[in-house]
Amino acid sequence: MVEMAERTGISRDTLHRLERGDASISIAALLTVLSILGMETALDQIRAEDPTGGSLHDTAMLRRRRRAMGAVAPVAGIRQQDLIDFAQRDWSAIADAKADHWRERKRRFGAAEAFRLADDLREHVARARPDWPDEAERSADLASHVAVGESLRRVRDTGTR
Repeated sequence: MVEMAERTGISRDTLHRLERGDASISIAALLTVLSILGMETALDQIRAEDPTGGSLHDTAMLRRRRRAMGAVAPVAGIRQQDLIDFAQRDWSAIADAKADHWRERKRRFGAAEAFRLADDLREHVARARPDWPDEAERSADLASHVAVGESLRRVRDTGTR
């Protein structure tokens, strides 16, 4: 449910209501979910029965895409099936592969590389979001560092016994 909400930009509550058959859910939400699930036949049938809803869906998707990407023109050569295939990838396997990659990279490069990567990430975020971090985020970050420090001290103390 969380993954579908992220992929569609529709809240989990709305998706839950859609699953239960709530009639108050917009046709745009239904069409979005069907397109993500690769159910073009059902999508085409709904569009044929409700052309207004279909065009509302297209407009909503275009607005959402523009907001997310900043009015980027479509990329030539990408077909609808390519996007469907991308959306239906085994995302948990990809997450596992990424975790393995970073575990191995940390093992090979050690602490100095980890600090360099963290600083690169901090610089990237500072350029992308100059107002970051705000006071609440600074406080949460400090709490995270304190927790990590305490964990490291416990490990060090356990190792010296």
